[in-house]
Amino acid sequence: MTGLFVATALAGFVPSSLERLRLIEAGQQPPFPLSTHVHAVTMGAWLLLSLAQALLVALGRPRWHRALGRAAFVLGPAVVISLTVTTVHFLLAQRHAWTLAQLSDQFAFALFVQGKVTLLFALYLAWALRVRSRAPQLHKRLVLLATFALIAAAFSRIPWLPHFGLEWPYHEDLWNALILAPVLLYDALRSPRWLWVWLLGIVLMWPFMAAYYWLGLGLPPWWQQWVAELFGRTL
Repeated sequence: MTGLFVATALAGFVPSSLERLRLIEAGQQPPFPLSTHVHAVTMGAWLLLSLAQALLVALGRPRWHRALGRAAFVLGPAVVISLTVTTVHFLLAQRHAWTLAQLSDQFAFALFVQGKVTLLFALYLAWALRVRSRAPQLHKRLVLLATFALIAAAFSRIPWLPHFGLEWPYHEDLWNALILAPVLLYDALRSPRWLWVWLLGIVLMWPFMAAYYWLGLGLPPWWQQWVAELFGRTL
């Protein structure tokens, strides 16, 4: 499952990053800010740490797994900080270039899409670290859920994925849920008592998704008025 997360991230972010670099070299886009570089490093480090931890357990090296796992106490907060800083920087840097409707949508995106990623990752990681010694089966599933929370953005960057006739972000959320199919099937056949963990992970996404679909995509007038007041914009 961790390998699938890594493959998804590579399929999504490597081609899109190379295209962005090409546009930067051609002078068609500004260079990446420092926060984006830090974000890329922390996210990549988290994926590599997760993969290494899974391999160490599979190879029967639990002592090395526990020793390396201490890095999560530093890397986990670094991921949360980088997600927050990147989101805030993007929102503030572009707020004057957008129309009010665009700003209202992007603010909803920052709160309910990026906010969902940041909050759920922090929740699952804190829970996983708390139970790592007394409940290893729960621990490993929570670590997977933490990575699952991070991986959604990769799907919008994979052009060859079928959209099933759905527009963004509906097809992205569908693929984000479908990526859990292998581990859901595994637990359904081998360890059904742990299915509640995955169902919880999916259910906790719904309030954030519903809020963004209603506010960010619907843009009710009261939402735009509140955003205008918040950012000092005129209606």
